[in-house]
Amino acid sequence: MLKPTTVRISKDVLDEITKFVRHFKIDRSRYFREIIAKGFSEDKQERILDLYGREELSLEEASKLLGLSHWEFFDVLTSKRKHLNVSLEEVLKSSNLE
Repeated sequence: MLKPTTVRISKDVLDEITKFVRHFKIDRSRYFREIIAKGFSEDKQERILDLYGREELSLEEASKLLGLSHWEFFDVLTSKRKHLNVSLEEVLKSSNLE
């Protein structure tokens, strides 16, 4: 279910978005929903990776918050050129090999 909300943005940005959606014949409300979802997803990932990089989140916590398996999380780290902050103990624990 969609819930209404209000967002204030600059006139310049709104004008640019309006031109863009008209040119490509996209519904403006739908476009706003899509870019907010995409922006949120990217921002969430960026913030979680930052916390993981500062060792404030474990591999397990970061993977879970992003809704990814460990392997998918490794792929994200690789694509973002981030380092893996994991100890052998953490790998064994998360793999139930202890």
